[in-house]
Amino acid sequence: MEGTCLSCVKYLMVFFNALIFLAGLCLVTVGVWAVADPGGVAEVVSSHHPLLLRSVHVILAVGAVFLLLGLLGCCGALCESRRTLTFFFILLLIIFMVELVTAIVAFVFREQLNEDYFALELKMRYQGDNATDVFSRFWNSAMKTFGCCGVRGPSDFWEGTLFWQLSSGKIIPEACCKGDIHEESQATMDRLRCLLGDPRHRNEQGCYTKIMQSLHNYILTVGGVVIGLLLIQLLAMSFTLCLFRRMI
Repeated sequence: MEGTCLSCVKYLMVFFNALIFLAGLCLVTVGVWAVADPGGVAEVVSSHHPLLLRSVHVILAVGAVFLLLGLLGCCGALCESRRTLTFFFILLLIIFMVELVTAIVAFVFREQLNEDYFALELKMRYQGDNATDVFSRFWNSAMKTFGCCGVRGPSDFWEGTLFWQLSSGKIIPEACCKGDIHEESQATMDRLRCLLGDPRHRNEQGCYTKIMQSLHNYILTVGGVVIGLLLIQLLAMSFTLCLFRRMI
């Protein structure tokens, strides 16, 4: 009876870790394809949607971690290696705690990270299109990726902002302009009109509303995936403890 129970727990461990390994393999495959595709996907993504390229790198990193976790869990269960199972459990516990702390912090500070907060940060810290600081580069990428301007709209860059002080007559940054203003085929006049505030050539909607709308469309899917991953992690840790105790 003891041997049957041990075998059952062991193969349940293998099953759940195989799911983790397959999830990691899928993520790595998608990430590698996006970066190395000969059709030019990486070039398009990096030039027009920098945030998407960073997302690809995150996908690769998460996929690699899942591959390692799945491999460790399967090997530890099949070989009945206490050392491997211990390392697997500690690594999985660290990841689970990071996820839990992130969720708690996001919940506690959710009211502070509102539209007013981001608008004030943009006013005080955004330096322009050619700035090299992380904050400005992030906002340039976000505005190009989502086709938006500022937090609430173009007025976020007007008088009193750091951008206004540093810019030479520009009303809005180039990242707010519609289309790719760096293409040679685009008329210089359209670019100038955009930078001078012509609403026909700039994005009017703020990024806060645009991003919130995008997140709302996928919130149920993302929430379901996150809950599913957390449940798999909890089950994997439970089976690891059970298997470890029966191996003593």
